[in-house]
Amino acid sequence: LLAAAVTTPETEAAHWSQLTRASDVWAVDGSEWVTSTDRTVERIVRHLDGCANVLEIGCGIGRLTDKVAPHVGRVAGCDISDAMLAKAQARCRNTNIEWVLTDGRTLPDGPFDGAYSVVTFQHVPVAVQRSWFHQFGEILEPGGRFIVQLVEGTEASDWNHHVDRRQVGRWCVTAGLSAVIRTDPEFPTWLWVEGAKL
Repeated sequence: LLAAAVTTPETEAAHWSQLTRASDVWAVDGSEWVTSTDRTVERIVRHLDGCANVLEIGCGIGRLTDKVAPHVGRVAGCDISDAMLAKAQARCRNTNIEWVLTDGRTLPDGPFDGAYSVVTFQHVPVAVQRSWFHQFGEILEPGGRFIVQLVEGTEASDWNHHVDRRQVGRWCVTAGLSAVIRTDPEFPTWLWVEGAKL
């Protein structure tokens, strides 16, 4: 299933919906996921502390959404897969979450004072990743904060799109964003981009 071509918004949506329907792995809450999720939620909440209106890009089945929601005013969880959003809505208990189906290219209209994304950017083409950083400059309020996980490297396939930290820094400058880019100590190919709209 993972080898399926994922090149347009339509094929990406079909790909992720098919994976969701075919396997519970996308909804697994096993120990490695729980440990990793807890650390990730701590990082997100620490950066977005005090935010009232937060966007999650690529919320999937809501694994992070439901854990971040108690720490912010509201979360808009967006995803390209209707199947993932249906599963998210069924499993998440917090009432301050709005589920938003997107085309995988255009982020929901703001304004937001916070945004985050984990294990999503690497699954869209680099041009889309660049566009999303540009859109942060449009949908975030002045001072609005963001935290995004990317994968650094030169590997590219239909399913994985890695970036260079220097190009990400340029995207942020062009979009009017301040940013600090750090390597994840546990996953050395992961980059964490934490910043704010200037």
